[in-house]
Amino acid sequence: MNKLLAAQIKQDIQSISLQRMQYPIVFLQPFSSAYLSVPFSDENFHSIKPVASEKTIVFVDGGNAEILKTPDYSLQFLRFAAVGFQGAKKIMQKKKEGYLLVSAKKIDKELYFITKGYGAIKEFPKLVLSAKDTLFSKNNERTKLAAVGELFRALYEIHFACSFIGHENVLVFDRALVPQNNYEEESFTDLYTIAKNRNAIICGLSKTTALLCNTGESVVSHLALFQKQGYWLYYPVFSTYNFKHNAVLGFVKLHPKATHIFRFEIAAENKAVIKQMVSSLAFLANDAVFVGYPYGLLVADQFARISNKEKDYLQTIFFNYAGSKEFTTTALNAHDILDRI
Repeated sequence: MNKLLAAQIKQDIQSISLQRMQYPIVFLQPFSSAYLSVPFSDENFHSIKPVASEKTIVFVDGGNAEILKTPDYSLQFLRFAAVGFQGAKKIMQKKKEGYLLVSAKKIDKELYFITKGYGAIKEFPKLVLSAKDTLFSKNNERTKLAAVGELFRALYEIHFACSFIGHENVLVFDRALVPQNNYEEESFTDLYTIAKNRNAIICGLSKTTALLCNTGESVVSHLALFQKQGYWLYYPVFSTYNFKHNAVLGFVKLHPKATHIFRFEIAAENKAVIKQMVSSLAFLANDAVFVGYPYGLLVADQFARISNKEKDYLQTIFFNYAGSKEFTTTALNAHDILDRI
């Protein structure tokens, strides 16, 4: 990179931005034909005041780390955390953790990927997925093992969260509520059924979003152009929703000093109280560690997170007991060697 090249790149970026400004109507690119976009407008910004919720709010998150990878096995360590708040007071903190083995196996001349849980997650039904499953449409043979592990983690997180749905309480995920596949659709359906029976509220808040407008611009960048101050909710984005998604979408800024705009979703069943829920999250979003991010999600993330140091420790313990010579790991560790060099 030199000064001339940097100037050329900057000029091209500015040119793209100018082209985007020519669009008379800007809206979020719909997920599918089931969604009808609502053009972005100043009128859809709603000012919010932080208010302590009278309901118990439970924040849920999960983490995983791959501690063994071979061409035909993937062993992962998973941890799930739930943290409950009443107002600003933390009243509950629980976790579950265990190991997951994903293996490749031929059944009737067809390749399948099978899971087996150990420890606190062993009661969860095993997954048996054909290598031809649409889940793997963008994955090669190696990453299919990791993809199955990620799927198991997502499904177990929803299963784990179900146990914390109390009467008229609130459950907040550190993720989008859009199902990524048919398996998540079924799990979310069960979650919403339990929540409806207990008059509970389901929400999801995403730290990052790659959603784009019809102009090709990031939705977060476009909302920032309005330069709205204070606490706010932007809603609605779509006038319809997919019943498989079963949630409505908005965007939030939870503190006047926040530098981030977050994607926020709430179950369609609960959309009438979306402003109240955002107000409750804003009340908990004033921690100096991450201003504008709900403290409950920050605690859940730290509680569930598996650091590289802990991952290395788990690998050391496993190989100490199981023996490293039993597994063909050399071929998959070549990149690690080059990274160290």
